[in-house]
Amino acid sequence: MGGFAQGSGSLVKFEGTNNEIYSAKEGGLVAWDGGKIDFKGGKIDTRKRNSTDDYSGVVPFLANTGSNINFSGNTELTISDGILMPGTALIMH
Repeated sequence: MGGFAQGSGSLVKFEGTNNEIYSAKEGGLVAWDGGKIDFKGGKIDTRKRNSTDDYSGVVPFLANTGSNINFSGNTELTISDGILMPGTALIMH
């Protein structure tokens, strides 16, 4: 996991525009219970590291009610066998 902000008043800042997050099954950025993350740009990669991993429910970032993740710069996502948003299906052609 690249960043985890939990609780009102918690803040995780990613300065610069070349941040790189290589996450596993836990996801890349998580803001919870009023937490806040500022991501100024870079890469978030949730690619499988080996063929036996199951990433079917992995999200690159997640924030619950009252929390937020702010993206203020260009961000490249690489998602392998995961999902972009819980509860949605995305078909790319």
